[in-house]
Amino acid sequence: MEIAAPLAIAIQQARLREELGRQAGELERRLAERGAALRAATTELETMLYAVSHDLRDPLRHICGFSQLLLDTRGRRSTPPCSTTPAGSATAPPACRPWWTTWCTWRGWLGRICCAVRSS
Repeated sequence: MEIAAPLAIAIQQARLREELGRQAGELERRLAERGAALRAATTELETMLYAVSHDLRDPLRHICGFSQLLLDTRGRRSTPPCSTTPAGSATAPPACRPWWTTWCTWRGWLGRICCAVRSS
């Protein structure tokens, strides 16, 4: 009887190891399937992004060309057309202040976009 208890424990441990091996194999198989699906989705997404970026490149160049024209022609002006003083100053008419703020914001934004497009 002294041998029966350790033998039963050994048999149970062998069964548990076998079950653990099956579960580990199943997890590895599922992980491989999910990895393959993720790689396929990533490849598909990269292909779509390449096509979209290629299709948008020419319109963006046209926008940047027009923006550069605006910056070249309007950027030389230091004041809005409705005033002879800087729009941010206290003597500028109130109607000019929103225009000037908007122009400065757009000018900076367009400059950053065009710089990024030129560098790509």
